[in-house]
Amino acid sequence: MTATARMARLMRAYTDAAESDALSLMDWTTAQHAFLHHPAPRKLLRTGNQIGKTTVGLAECILLALGRHPHQRHRRAPLEVWVLCASWSQSLAIQGKLWALLPKAELDGGSTYNPRTGFGQHAPLVRFRNGSIIRIKTTQQGALNLAGATIDHAMFDEPPHSPRVFAEVLKRVQARAGTVSITMTPINAPVDYIRKQCEDRQIEDLHFPLTEQTMTHTRSRRLRRLPDGTPCDAAWIRKIEAESLPHEVPVVVHGEWDAKVLDRVFSAFRAMKGKGGHITAEDPTADVRAVVGLDHGTTAGAQGMVLVGVEDMDDGYPMIWVLDEVWHGHPTTTEQDAADLLAMLERNGLQWGDLHRVYGDIPSSSRGDPGRKGNRDVEDMVARRMGKRNRASLHPRVRTVKQGRWAGRGSVILGVRWLHQQMIRDRFRVHARCERVIESLGRWDGKSDSEWKHILDAMRYAVWDEIRANPGGPGYAGSALRTR
Repeated sequence: MTATARMARLMRAYTDAAESDALSLMDWTTAQHAFLHHPAPRKLLRTGNQIGKTTVGLAECILLALGRHPHQRHRRAPLEVWVLCASWSQSLAIQGKLWALLPKAELDGGSTYNPRTGFGQHAPLVRFRNGSIIRIKTTQQGALNLAGATIDHAMFDEPPHSPRVFAEVLKRVQARAGTVSITMTPINAPVDYIRKQCEDRQIEDLHFPLTEQTMTHTRSRRLRRLPDGTPCDAAWIRKIEAESLPHEVPVVVHGEWDAKVLDRVFSAFRAMKGKGGHITAEDPTADVRAVVGLDHGTTAGAQGMVLVGVEDMDDGYPMIWVLDEVWHGHPTTTEQDAADLLAMLERNGLQWGDLHRVYGDIPSSSRGDPGRKGNRDVEDMVARRMGKRNRASLHPRVRTVKQGRWAGRGSVILGVRWLHQQMIRDRFRVHARCERVIESLGRWDGKSDSEWKHILDAMRYAVWDEIRANPGGPGYAGSALRTR
């Protein structure tokens, strides 16, 4: 057998081993190793993104279920293990990671995995030959749906939004002297109750900022590399920091408890014309898709609309042209909103049918409120002014932005971060006529009740499809903005 043939045979054997039992080949980073080998019954791995905290948390679940954990007392099988996720969509990604780590020869044969449905859309679970079970649950189910079970280990991938859910799971492990672990970046939900338990030493707090040492493998002593071969060195860490919203860097990059307090969120926005600036007096010369975003409101300054042009580029990151806006510092009626919207299109040489899409917010108030304003209300008034029979005759229709993938908790920061990175890429221009957008980009401090937020919401809604199609950035999609 030639040397080439022997090498090919060894590579096939290595690949087969990785597919059948990936855990046996894992070379853990410093942070992962410290978490996996810490014996505390309640422990937290607190890091930024990109460090592999979910992977090592799942590995611990598997090792416990198999009775192979190196530093936890072995309990007699079968064991009941829960992996708790924030949502079903998040759980699908986690189920994919779990499947990649599972030693397939240890499964009972009835555990099947599908990339679209995971381990089953109803009560997904993995069953091992020794009788142990790993169940996938979502904390959206609420604490009451967690009651009544007795389990050996629970892993929270990100903290539950409700302290009640966390307290309920702690009760579930007490009967068997079980264990609980949390792997999180402290930005996806209120975490003060977890922080307090860490300070009281009820939970062991394993905190690892993003450094070269954190990203060094313990076995090979080599730096971790991304799938494309990029080393996670100091230059890469600086790039991650630069691509993040500045006030989020302590939390999403280094896993700190608190974000910075800054004067403005969009620090990458350069409020000047000409070379190096994001403000222009020119309209785009290339073909663009015309899109509109609407933010509904009934109080002074809370209603806004923005016309945006989207220019496709070869690298997948489009050029965003903020072309026009409508904003009033006083309350408006739905009739005024419809008139303003059509007037904005007209002065830009557009008709309703020229629009690629229109996105609007959820209604501004509850049903029955006489001041309620929403997408259907705007459609009715636009159709009436255009002489249409009803809103069903409009093409495109006004779609609701807070529906579908990425539309739940974390949608604000996903969009804000995407726009921030478009500014860094120099793929963002705002026309000088958009005075409210320009001023808001320079003054919004991240607060949810800020007067400068509304027109920026409308701008974000306009490009929502582009944001969802390519969230981009350093892997932070889905985390939520913690407002002060």
